[in-house]
Amino acid sequence: MIAERCYAALGDISKTRYLHKVNTIAEYARGEIGGDGTQHFMVRAKMAVLQHDFKVAENILVDQGQIDECLDMYQELHKWDEAIFVAEAKNHENAADLRSNYYTWLIDTGQEGQAAVLKEKEGDLQLAVQLYLKGGLAGRAAALVQSGKMDCARDIQEKIATALLRSGLYDKAGAFLEQLQETERALDAYRKGHAYRNAVELARREFPQLVVQLELDWGDHLCQLKQVDMAVAHYIEAGQSTKAIEAAILARQWNKAIQIVDTQDPEIAQKYYKQIARHFETSK
Repeated sequence: MIAERCYAALGDISKTRYLHKVNTIAEYARGEIGGDGTQHFMVRAKMAVLQHDFKVAENILVDQGQIDECLDMYQELHKWDEAIFVAEAKNHENAADLRSNYYTWLIDTGQEGQAAVLKEKEGDLQLAVQLYLKGGLAGRAAALVQSGKMDCARDIQEKIATALLRSGLYDKAGAFLEQLQETERALDAYRKGHAYRNAVELARREFPQLVVQLELDWGDHLCQLKQVDMAVAHYIEAGQSTKAIEAAILARQWNKAIQIVDTQDPEIAQKYYKQIARHFETSK
């Protein structure tokens, strides 16, 4: 009662109204079980909710056989998953209706992604894919199709690929297109997403003439990311000895630089020998 008056004085109307309901129940319980009424199961459950101890409130209500009250509590809190779990665990007659109501609420509130998760759990994978796409979760849609749990129409596959590309998920788009045997589009997606490891692996199998260029692009990309030490090997693979030497020197991989320089023609190697020599002179 004191807490109710304090919240009223502070202007916290929602907690004031809530505690007023709790106090009303407690007042009724005083005549039923004696004492101050605070030990009544409904009072204890509502106070647990107020403290966000929802599982405690659930246990109190379920132990008292108040399944409907427990379901109402979770629905008021929009904790539909918990409500459905309790209903199904207790074989409640409204379990199916709860799932239907939850799905309707998700769609009405624009939560297509969560609705897709619900439909995926129910096994309606075709609808789940469509909802993932509608909710802007192309990656989830692609993963579901790639799982092999369902047959997917070609037009839906194309929508998923397009959505992945539009979302900038180029590596996932590449993997998805590769699974669809769209190897050229897959390679293009990998290149756009700088997923060079996947691009090179695909090129080795399908486009061996492009491997050298991809290794060069990979090395340039690593240099842009200031990962010069990692770029050296890719420049070597691309046959770009000059770039490999310069990257090794920048990365202060002096022994690696010497190894590469030693394989070059004298007119190319001369200036790099001088740079390397100056380093060893400086470092005594």
